[in-house]
Amino acid sequence: AAQDEVVEQRLFTQLQTRFQNDIALVRATFGRESSTSRGEHDAQATAEFMQRQYPHAVQCPQCGAGPVIPENCPNLETHHGQASGRGRISNACPSCQFFSRERSAWVPWDGKMR
Repeated sequence: AAQDEVVEQRLFTQLQTRFQNDIALVRATFGRESSTSRGEHDAQATAEFMQRQYPHAVQCPQCGAGPVIPENCPNLETHHGQASGRGRISNACPSCQFFSRERSAWVPWDGKMR
């Protein structure tokens, strides 16, 4: 009888350990998937908000960086390089430095945050 109790206790401990390991694995997997899914959802929600707020946003025709929010000036060269506060106005692409004085050279933003 004592030997049966020892065997039962050992089996119980082994099964309990395996069960706890399985739970830890599920929690870790769910946590990773949940944060990835949440990040993707946040990015999509941000892009949708930006599209509603800035329907005329554009992106760089060379590297695709966007959204870029053009101001009301059709000639982008007018204020390009002009001092403003402690910096200078830049109407160039923030990623690849593409520049065109024509706003029409920029393409409509495709909704992807880059």
